[in-house]
Amino acid sequence: MKKIEKRKLYKNKNTVFTHWHTRHNERDYQKLLKIAEYELYNFTWIATVNTFIKEGNISDKKKILDIGFGWGRTIVGLKKKITDLDVTGIELVDRAIENAQVVFKKYLPKYSKINLEIGDAERLRFEDNSFDTVLSTRVFQYLTNPQKAFHQVHRVLVPGGKAVIMVPNKLNPHQYLWYHTQPLSFFTLKKWFKEAGFKNIKNGSIIYFNDKWHRFSSDSAWVEVERLLTKIPFINKIGGNVWVSGEK
Repeated sequence: MKKIEKRKLYKNKNTVFTHWHTRHNERDYQKLLKIAEYELYNFTWIATVNTFIKEGNISDKKKILDIGFGWGRTIVGLKKKITDLDVTGIELVDRAIENAQVVFKKYLPKYSKINLEIGDAERLRFEDNSFDTVLSTRVFQYLTNPQKAFHQVHRVLVPGGKAVIMVPNKLNPHQYLWYHTQPLSFFTLKKWFKEAGFKNIKNGSIIYFNDKWHRFSSDSAWVEVERLLTKIPFINKIGGNVWVSGEK
């Protein structure tokens, strides 16, 4: 798919489905585990998981919904840190579930309380007040009707529950120029949170280096640079991934 076509992915739900069906199916299991070995335990992954735990108020026995779990990297991170979580993940295609289960068998060999299923963020099948936290990593930029999805997220949260949504940051120059579909700003996300009825809305960003630079290990000196940047006014708004959280 040409870059100009990918930039418009979110405008057509069928195109998004085709895109992710192809992406998930083109990875054989050996290739997938190689990707997982590269992706897991670096600072990008750790920063993402830590942000979700802190901003989502995640702790033992909480019920979590991960919208667009991919091959399960966020779920692995959460369960490694907090084992007694009840996690549900949704994705568009069956192969994503198979891929995640392969990763779980290697990195979470005794995993439990993980339910993976096919689902649509704009039409969540769950009952009202079902989850303590809803989170999503780099998914909402693909949605045709993200405002509808925000209302669904609000509906399935328990009163006092938290949502944390992370997307490529439109205010980051690299993401603005080169990300393959629409990046979003915290201004837009906060507007959608507010329209859906959330309160106590907060925002920040993580990851200040491009894909070739930021995948350093957690003990790298660059980690301290990243942490410093997240605390500097204005700079803390322009990391590669922006997050916004809100409370029901």
